Amino acid sequence: MVGYAIRSVDSRQYWEKPMTIQAVRAGSLVETVREQLRHAILSGELPPGEAVRDSVLAARMEVSRAPVREALRALEQSGLVVKKPNRSYAVASFTARDLVDLAGVRIALEGLASRLAVGANAGSGGMAEALSRLRDAVDADDPVAMVSADREFHEALVTASGNQRLMTSYAQICDQIELALHATNALKRGREGLVERHEELFAEYQAALARRDVSILLSLLEGHVAGGLGVPPLEL
Repeated sequence: MVGYAIRSVDSRQYWEKPMTIQAVRAGSLVETVREQLRHAILSGELPPGEAVRDSVLAARMEVSRAPVREALRALEQSGLVVKKPNRSYAVASFTARDLVDLAGVRIALEGLASRLAVGANAGSGGMAEALSRLRDAVDADDPVAMVSADREFHEALVTASGNQRLMTSYAQICDQIELALHATNALKRGREGLVERHEELFAEYQAALARRDVSILLSLLEGHVAGGLGVPPLEL
């Protein structure tokens, strides 16, 4: 059920569009609030740069401001919101430098995951399933589903590494990657050839397993990640 838009208590901010943020009734308040806000941010309901006021959110969700503040602090740690000098929050936005930095970290982590996965002769079933979902998302012209399937594909590669600490490190940037892809409209703009680029990565991963050599896969991965975030090829 979609909640109704409301006016903020200070009358300076208006949320005129319907949103999925609703009253919170049960369960862990902080986690429920955090997950609703995370969804609103990653779905584009709260776009990059938008002010996020705890008083407005608390009124909308029918909770006190304390769990909202805790949820916002958690989202700040995951890079989805930033704290302003006046102690309010806003949805994170990305400069060109931010995107380059994010691409570099992603390439480093996925590159290490590729080496470990190929070294362990890990299967590619998770990537195959995500690739199938990506095809469906492109056929449906659904940008949100495209970003989600892209995330699942790369998460499957990292999971194949079998390194739990690496998976944890990668999970810490996944929301930022997803937000950046939405913010730059990258997958929507790059819809043409999106499936083919992932099919190429998938095929090269399988070839790397057969050759026991990841050099071509790493080169392909670097171009894929940089291109996806709209930054020049990185010199790593």
